[in-house]
Amino acid sequence: MRVPTLETNADKSEVLKDAFVLGPVSDIAQHAEADYADPKFKYKPITNTQIRHAISWLGLYKAAGADTIANIIFIQCTDLLVPHLGPLYRATFSLRVYPSQWKDSTTIVLKKPAKPDYTLLNAYQLIVLLSTIAKILSAYIPKDLVHMEEVHKLLPDKHFGCSLLSFSPNPYCSHFLFFSIYFSYFSFMQAFATNWSLL
Repeated sequence: MRVPTLETNADKSEVLKDAFVLGPVSDIAQHAEADYADPKFKYKPITNTQIRHAISWLGLYKAAGADTIANIIFIQCTDLLVPHLGPLYRATFSLRVYPSQWKDSTTIVLKKPAKPDYTLLNAYQLIVLLSTIAKILSAYIPKDLVHMEEVHKLLPDKHFGCSLLSFSPNPYCSHFLFFSIYFSYFSFMQAFATNWSLL
């Protein structure tokens, strides 16, 4: 099979977007009709302490997303910002509203140096720039889900190598569990609107 040669960045962007990104969820109503098991634990709103921990996980000098707010602003001004972020994040869940600006991301596709064949997907590296406010909330959710997995023993007792936070060679079960909960948890959100850039 002949691989077509793409000349423009727009053509390359379209092909890479189709290869790397899942399509948007077509209808949220289909989730409402599904028959789910009873929840194993009750949702608890994010606390200001958890927000402080999530901010401490941010890299100091990472590139900013569409909101252009650098991580270092949140790190240096944590005590000033957390009292405002807490009510904002809690309202996101209680009102079931996720601001559209938080869904926007910019994905930069970089060629990895010295790869012999750039027709293969693993010859590229993705850099995703997210809204910093959304990134803080998104950093908290997986940690909380992993904690609930361990507290409520959602994995079998004899299962090994499945902690999402461990560096075990076989984390697939926990990843599956995490992503199942994560996507169910956010089924009310629409898919990310993605801007693509090629460098």
